[in-house]
Amino acid sequence: MVKETPAAFGDTYESASQRSLDGYKDKFLTSPMFGAFKDDKLIGTAGYFIQPREKCQYKAYMWSVFVKPEYRRQNISYDMTLAVLESLPDEIELIQLDVLKETVSAYKTYIKAGFEDWGFEKKAVKINDKYYDLIHMVKFLR
Repeated sequence: MVKETPAAFGDTYESASQRSLDGYKDKFLTSPMFGAFKDDKLIGTAGYFIQPREKCQYKAYMWSVFVKPEYRRQNISYDMTLAVLESLPDEIELIQLDVLKETVSAYKTYIKAGFEDWGFEKKAVKINDKYYDLIHMVKFLR
């Protein structure tokens, strides 16, 4: 997935492919992950983590929302976003995420799910000498 759509991930393909399975295992054991499947094939992911600092543990961050290109425009990312929201512990008061400005359909999905903009970061990501802007979003749960 990282190789086909590098702008959708923080890691490069080279970096991700060199990381050991234990490195991924630790991340997935501490962060709930959801998968969308078609015929036993993983076609989408979404996850979240609770902020680790004690004073920020009322916040969650949604990450790794991705649907393979051939399965997009079928509400899969919206359904996974709702699954993440429904699974949050009661003590979570808000959830944040970042979305690339260029991914308009993803942005609209998050708006539909009740997120709102709280910030904008120019040139937040650089891939092969091209910059991408990020929109920071939040959904207040109470």
